[in-house]
Amino acid sequence: MKVFRKIVGFLIIFFIAIPILYSTIWISGVSLGILSKNFLIDMSTEIVKDIPEIADGVFEIIQKHGIIKDENTSIWIDAAVDVGKKPSNLLDELKLTSWAEEKFPEKINEIGNMIKGKKTSSDSIVLDLIPLKEAMESKSLDSYIYDLVASLPACSEEDILEIEDQIISGDNLDIYTDNFCMPPEEELHKELADIIIDAKPKVSDQIVLVQGKYFDNSTFNYIKLFYSWMFLLYIVSIILIFLGAVIADSSLRGFLRWSSIPIFTTSLFVLITALILKNITFIYDQFSFLVWDLISYSVDSFIPDLQNVFRSKSDQISTIIVDSLMNSVIFVATIFFVIGLLMFIVSFYIKSKNKKPINKS
Repeated sequence: MKVFRKIVGFLIIFFIAIPILYSTIWISGVSLGILSKNFLIDMSTEIVKDIPEIADGVFEIIQKHGIIKDENTSIWIDAAVDVGKKPSNLLDELKLTSWAEEKFPEKINEIGNMIKGKKTSSDSIVLDLIPLKEAMESKSLDSYIYDLVASLPACSEEDILEIEDQIISGDNLDIYTDNFCMPPEEELHKELADIIIDAKPKVSDQIVLVQGKYFDNSTFNYIKLFYSWMFLLYIVSIILIFLGAVIADSSLRGFLRWSSIPIFTTSLFVLITALILKNITFIYDQFSFLVWDLISYSVDSFIPDLQNVFRSKSDQISTIIVDSLMNSVIFVATIFFVIGLLMFIVSFYIKSKNKKPINKS
């Protein structure tokens, strides 16, 4: 009978309780990592910081490999090359880089707090676009457009006549979509550039990123529901472990042994796995390969240099993702490991009922 009870207890613990506990530790650990403040802020900060350098790399490769097949678009790319200003330089000059580095992580953090049910400073999360609006209306951008038009190939006589006719007719849209040349006359050149400047998109003062009404106090909090399910799964796994332990050995000492060993061995396995994943550079490389290859292969033709640009900038992002997620898993696994280990140690201080007393006679 005792052997049968031990087999039943083992089956309950090994095939039901341990898989539930193992998966719950991983899911809850990863979720805590994703929803942590540092993860959201560090992730968004790193992405914003890398965008100008990625733009420079892509711009350089477009020139080198001729990825743009449309002839008219290629003319504008060549003109931008002749101007000699990298995308990152233009963004810095327009003060958009510093604006993005300051505001984007801040808003991402606010969105994270709103999703987690925490209060924000306003009903909705709003991004101030005044710096972007000022950049679009700045003299620096206008000057860049003048230089861009000045770098276009010289117009033929037929092109000049067509541009003049379009200006007279007021058909401004065709002027900067169908004509890709620079008129020799300075007045016509300036007029063409002015038309392009006037066609710049109008930017509003702000944009609503998230409507607060979708996350107010009366709204169902999905994050709390998720945590409730995680807590329930922990309870279920622990109850099943205790049930299996009681069936296998009803003594207090046996119960502690049978329940503690599954807890600390399962958490120890999770702990070791998370530490390995955190410290293997290969995981970072594969993660970068997966993300940036999807971008590279979306181009008409595969460009190895383009892939290298993205992958070179993804290392730090991969590190932030893997470290944050694995650190949270390690934290949760360590708690269960300590609990299980303490229970196992305590079991040695419990006297066994089956131990016969020593006969002193």
